[in-house]
Amino acid sequence: YRLENKAVRGAGRFETQGIGLNRPLRESMNAAWQYFQNNAKRVMPGVLLADRDYLLYYDSVQGKGPSLEVSVAEWVGLCSALLDKPVVESLVIVGEIRLSGSMGEVHNLESIVRVAKNAGARRLLLPAECMKDLMCVPGELLSAVQPIFYMNPVDAARKAMDIY
Repeated sequence: YRLENKAVRGAGRFETQGIGLNRPLRESMNAAWQYFQNNAKRVMPGVLLADRDYLLYYDSVQGKGPSLEVSVAEWVGLCSALLDKPVVESLVIVGEIRLSGSMGEVHNLESIVRVAKNAGARRLLLPAECMKDLMCVPGELLSAVQPIFYMNPVDAARKAMDIY
């Protein structure tokens, strides 16, 4: 999946393209948006959110259908757009933020690592809870893609944009 985010002058609205009528995906992106509204200042103290509109273009590059495990990536994308700071090169971000603000479980980790490797990624940003699941992923995949773990979405944003 490819998520393109942009922040432009506006009134604090969130607009999406490429999601269509897929309700679970729309809810996942709305969860990322709500998390952004409530927590962006934890990544970027003093920043003003309401003077910009935030635009998202969602593309299922491989045509596999939507995934809910991209809401952490959207949260990072919103932070990146606000700061006008790119994410680290060749990085795949995995994770789900629920509407409650809690984190969802990552499913099919081996498949995710395989797709990341085949797409040319060199790093994979994963929730720390995935450490135990990596034991089941073949070494050939893990030698090609370096896992980086985050504790929460704020930590993920800092690591994705190399802000410490």
